[in-house]
Amino acid sequence: MLSTYLFLLAGVASASASASLNDWNKPCTGGACTYMAGDGRGKAYGALSLSGPSSALSDITPIAGWQITGCSPNWSEGAAHVKITCAGSAAAIARCGALFENTARDTIVRLPENCGTGPFARIVSTVDVTKTTAFSRGPEEHLVVLDYNFHQISHSRGAVAFSVTSSNVDGVVNGPNGPLQTFRRRVARGEGHSLSKRISKTKKIDLPPVSLHRDFNLFNASIDCPAVAGSAAGFSAGLDVDVNVGVDAQIAFGFTIAGNIFPPKVTKFNLFGSLNGSAAAEFDITAHATGQLDTGNIALYSVGLPGLNFPGYGIFWASGDRLLTVFFVASILNVGPQFIVNGQLSADLEVEANVKTGVNWVWPDVQLVFPPSQGASSAHTTNVQTPFVLSVDPSVTANGLITANVIPRVEVGIKVLSGLAEASVYLDLAASATLDLSIDASATAHTRRDAGASGTASGCAKLDGGIDIYAGAKGVIKPIFDKDIKFDIFQKDLNVFSTCFGNPASKTLAAREIKSLPRADIAKRDLVCPDLSLGGLLQVLNL
Repeated sequence: MLSTYLFLLAGVASASASASLNDWNKPCTGGACTYMAGDGRGKAYGALSLSGPSSALSDITPIAGWQITGCSPNWSEGAAHVKITCAGSAAAIARCGALFENTARDTIVRLPENCGTGPFARIVSTVDVTKTTAFSRGPEEHLVVLDYNFHQISHSRGAVAFSVTSSNVDGVVNGPNGPLQTFRRRVARGEGHSLSKRISKTKKIDLPPVSLHRDFNLFNASIDCPAVAGSAAGFSAGLDVDVNVGVDAQIAFGFTIAGNIFPPKVTKFNLFGSLNGSAAAEFDITAHATGQLDTGNIALYSVGLPGLNFPGYGIFWASGDRLLTVFFVASILNVGPQFIVNGQLSADLEVEANVKTGVNWVWPDVQLVFPPSQGASSAHTTNVQTPFVLSVDPSVTANGLITANVIPRVEVGIKVLSGLAEASVYLDLAASATLDLSIDASATAHTRRDAGASGTASGCAKLDGGIDIYAGAKGVIKPIFDKDIKFDIFQKDLNVFSTCFGNPASKTLAAREIKSLPRADIAKRDLVCPDLSLGGLLQVLNL
């Protein structure tokens, strides 16, 4: 999903945080166990539940009668060689035998807080030290080898089911009617993460915003042009496209997934979220050459969403100067959320021009439910006009068509049971602005390259805006979906302005469309040298 640097970070969940969420006075010896984690800020609220035969799911914490030695809190991969001793109160000691119901090998056990980075592990093997020590009268002791390779557990142990629920919204994980219903109800009431107000100002929820304000160069290309009459030297002409991007977003979401660790399968998956914010992009196009241009989809920015991880292996991808947080529940589940901003500009210019235009959309309420069979997603948006400046060569009759796009994306990569199911779910907010130009040659125009342009120019300009919000998934999570999915949530087009200047021959612009060029076709041969004998540029619009 991301071709970036990968490394393991131990100790994702602190002992103090999870200790306050879990009941360590209740042993996991009855065939069911739940582990809670998170504070909604540094880590998402999360619950991992396992259930199955009591002979396949057990406990090696003190409440189950076991004291463990030799286990590092930083153990995150490979095998751990530890010793467990049956000790404690009479009630606790009486529970020690539950570990060896049937056999301890391939049993999933809950770990104490200071052992490993995940809440559960697999017993690979045990050696009874008590029986191998002559005349031993001490407590029962075993040498145990542990690992996180749940996929190696024999199916003969019986089915062990898992369920994971996680969210960065307080109260969703433990909602009385389930996470999806609780999430919807809180959105409807406007509690915690009201999408009409800044989430970070609420007392219940303090979701850190995702913010991007930066300049980028989308495209820069030049061609060598021959000398023109009156000049002994050739010159260089080209196209240069800069973009100033401003994106502010606050994202609240969560997911539930359930299935069996063995035999491995997924039986339930849904993801739900809300997003509010704005996206603006101001494009500055300097066109001293004419021709066609399509930058293709360019990734401008990506960052991991803060506040979403779960104890287990902590996997982080470096992304620029930020870290993309991913959580990995010890081979059971790997989920990597990220926020991406893409940009694209397409142009078909027959006129030498400088254009400053942009797109600015506000989306105060976007709600996603995935898969779509779980409920309806919804959204509404508003458009804010951006500054518009147009300078053209008034000495020619020509047309120009420019389409600018900025596409914020929320993407969640999912990997279940060491690759049994793998997919990415995404939400795109594709905002666009299309500028249509028609320039009439002016007989009164007098221009010189060295002195700029003077005189008059005539023509028309029209700016249309659009927003297309859609979601989908790539990959396979059977039986939830077995092929790529895409569905529309919201779509809106509008005319931002339509104006004419000077005395154009026609005040009607014919409908035109830019045909996208493959990235490989964007070459210098698509650019054409301008006729310098025609002169310079004249500013004709400033809106």
